[in-house]
Amino acid sequence: MNYRFAIVLTNLLLFSTSLLAQSTRRNSWFRLTVNHRIGQNFSLDNEFQHRRQNNFDDKNYLSKALLVSYRSWVHYKPKKDVQVSLSPFAIMHQNPVYEQPIDTLKDMGREIRFAGMAQVQRSLFDMLYVYGKGGMEYRSFKHKKAKLRMRQRIGLTYSWQICQLNVYEELMLHVAGVEPTQLLDQNRLGASISLKPNQPWALELGYIHTDKLSTSSNTLGTEKNLFLNVSYQLGKN
Repeated sequence: MNYRFAIVLTNLLLFSTSLLAQSTRRNSWFRLTVNHRIGQNFSLDNEFQHRRQNNFDDKNYLSKALLVSYRSWVHYKPKKDVQVSLSPFAIMHQNPVYEQPIDTLKDMGREIRFAGMAQVQRSLFDMLYVYGKGGMEYRSFKHKKAKLRMRQRIGLTYSWQICQLNVYEELMLHVAGVEPTQLLDQNRLGASISLKPNQPWALELGYIHTDKLSTSSNTLGTEKNLFLNVSYQLGKN
C-alpha cells in the first residue's frame, strides 16, 4: 500500500495547483433523518436528501436540482464514545453538473451504495471533544464502473446545553475502480452548529468547502456547499 499512498500524496501536490482551472460550484444540501432507537445500543436511521446547484450562468445555490436520495443506516453503540454503523442500502438519482448549456441535455445518473463506518470520540476538556470517523463505501453506477471509496474524518465538537459546534476535515480516496491518477476523490473542510429546540427535533446548519477531482478532466475544482439537516427521533432517549 506504500506506493498507493505515495501516488495520493503526489496527486494532492500536483492537483492543488489546478484550483483555478475550473469554476467554483455552489450547492445547497437538505436532509431529513428519522431515527428510531432500539434498546440501549442500537438505532435505525432513514435519510431523505435533496441537493440543488447553481446553473452554468449564475451563482444561485438553488437554481437547479442536483440530487435526490434515500439511505438507511443501522448504528451499534457498544460504548458511549464508540459507534459502528452499517448502511445496507442507499439509492441516489443525480442530475449532471450544469457548467455549460450542453449539460442540460445529459441524462440523470443513478447510484446504489453500501457502506460501513466506525467512529471514536475522546474528551479533551469539559464539553470539548475530538473524534475520528472512517469507513468504506461500495458505489455501483448506472452505465459506469463500480468504485470502492475510503472516507476518513477528524473533527472537534464543543457542546453547550442545547447547542453543539462542530469543525472537521474529511478526505475521500478511491481504492478500487479508478486509474492511479484518480485515487484522490475529494477533501472537505466543514463547520456547523447543531440545535435541539425540543426533545424529538434537532437542526444542523453548516458550510462545507470541497476540493474535488474531476474524473473527466483530472483538474481539481472547488465547491461551496450550504446545508441544513433536520432530524426527528422516535422512541425514548
